[in-house]
Amino acid sequence: MKTLKDLVQDVERAQNGCNLSGILHSAAAAIIELRAVMPSASTTTINNHPIMRAWSSKIADLSGNYDGAYPLEALRAILSAPDSDLDVKRSTAAAVNLFGEGIGEH
Repeated sequence: MKTLKDLVQDVERAQNGCNLSGILHSAAAAIIELRAVMPSASTTTINNHPIMRAWSSKIADLSGNYDGAYPLEALRAILSAPDSDLDVKRSTAAAVNLFGEGIGEH
């Protein structure tokens, strides 16, 4: 099990990362480790812990979501595109897991 200091070092090293997939996997592992270090912490406490906020900041940086806005209109445009554009819709939406495919499933 990692310590809080280990988790801080991990997220500090990740701040120079450029691979969103790797960052997401590492952030998910960090949540599990943080929960192990802080077993009685609430979900809100874990979500708002400085370690997780640093991971969230890096994810926002790599995805260009600096303002925290949810791209609802862009997602609706994908869903309303003609069926002839299904392959484009699937490849674009897979990143946000709209069709139950892509990075969210293993």
